[in-house]
Amino acid sequence: MIFQRLTGLALALGLTLGAGASAAQTVLRYADFSAGRGLRADQMDWFAKELEARTEGRVTVEYFWSGSLLPAREILPGITNGVADMGTIAAVYNPRELNELLVGDVPIRVDDMWAAARAVLSLSQEDGGILEKSLAEQNVEMAAIYPVGPTQLLCKGTDITTIADLEGKRILTFGALTAPYEKVGAKPVSITMPEAFPGLSSGLLDCTIIYTYAAKALRLHEVTEQLVNTNFISPVAMGMAVNRDSLARLSDADQTALMDLGRELTDRLAQNVDKASADIEAELSAGIDGHKLVIHEFAPDESEKLWQAGAPDVQAWVDGSAEFGFDAAALRDAYLSTIAEFEAERDAKGYPWER
Repeated sequence: MIFQRLTGLALALGLTLGAGASAAQTVLRYADFSAGRGLRADQMDWFAKELEARTEGRVTVEYFWSGSLLPAREILPGITNGVADMGTIAAVYNPRELNELLVGDVPIRVDDMWAAARAVLSLSQEDGGILEKSLAEQNVEMAAIYPVGPTQLLCKGTDITTIADLEGKRILTFGALTAPYEKVGAKPVSITMPEAFPGLSSGLLDCTIIYTYAAKALRLHEVTEQLVNTNFISPVAMGMAVNRDSLARLSDADQTALMDLGRELTDRLAQNVDKASADIEAELSAGIDGHKLVIHEFAPDESEKLWQAGAPDVQAWVDGSAEFGFDAAALRDAYLSTIAEFEAERDAKGYPWER
């Protein structure tokens, strides 16, 4: 009788443990400073669903939008310390810790946004490379790069159609965009994108830098009157970072699934960002909930003035790299050569979404 009871108990325990093991799940906490709407949020939702499907439910992602877990500048240290397993980091918010990642932010002219994004991602994952080593020091690994398209302006007040019209304008800028705008007479204001709406509505700002596809998601059309297409830098220095300890706790197969999906997410954003930006521009011009914006397009020679203003900043970043203990000239050259490799791949095979 005692033997039968013990056997039954062992069987029950075995069934319970077996059920628990089969249902074991890792939930990755993801910190993001954006609003959780629009193109990038939609694509990140795709990423989470695909990750759950490809790992057969073993790995899921829980998003914390709008800085609800960590504000923009605290996301990198939060991932480093394990407060978050994953998150969106941007070199502009942590330029000292991510000085190497600024290679994707300084005004280096690149014709193909996809090639640039994939080049930064490749360099960030190159064992022993300058960029990979710098990220490893922060205990993070890049899984994806978020291409955003050219930087434009959303503004209030008088029409802005030339560089001269920027004189004295208080503009939310960040990173490599700050110095060029200051050189052409604007007054940069250093706050984060989530602060753009209150800054514009309160009068602190006249304009904000914007990636057009994000204008509606951030509701900035409600507090501005014009979209100014300056067609300046297309940064590729923002993306999905993963805590290395959190990544290592996943099985090899699940790690591979996550990293493969990060690369696919980079491709999907590059594929869709131009169309999404064009669609949002059309909506802004037609009017959204009574808010109709005028669209201004800088002539090529006006955009060129911004590029000329920014040109010395690439060399300034190179010269300043000694303070951070790395060879920025070598990293810049590796970036350009890797871009060329992806452009050659594109020419031979087409973009990934065309294959």
